[in-house]
Amino acid sequence: MTLNLPVMTTTYLSLVTDIDFMPNWRSVNPLSLEKLMVRQAVPDPSRGVYGISVAASLVGNAPQNLRLYEARGLIAPSRSDGGTRLYSEDDLARLREISELLENGLNLAGIHMVLGLQQENVRLQNELDERAAAG
Repeated sequence: MTLNLPVMTTTYLSLVTDIDFMPNWRSVNPLSLEKLMVRQAVPDPSRGVYGISVAASLVGNAPQNLRLYEARGLIAPSRSDGGTRLYSEDDLARLREISELLENGLNLAGIHMVLGLQQENVRLQNELDERAAAG
């Protein structure tokens, strides 16, 4: 059996011409494959997907700082089954906020208080919105 594989040149790409090379191609129904795929219309920003080195790089920080922020209770990334820290988009936004507060002169204790007050403010605002909607 001779294999006709694609060959790349500078001007064109020749395609596989021997359909017998992949005999199962004929029996695959592309519509049935879609049933196997799970698609999310909007990605979940709270789902941890980035390892610590990637997260640190994305926010312009060092991995040891991210570990310190976790130890101080400023951030709580999710963990994989093996214990690897997994940072979400929400975590990255919080890390960027921490960096901004540090640049403005706050220390980690001050940042902890500011973030706690912001969280309490959001909770109270949600409570007010629920009361307004109820009556």
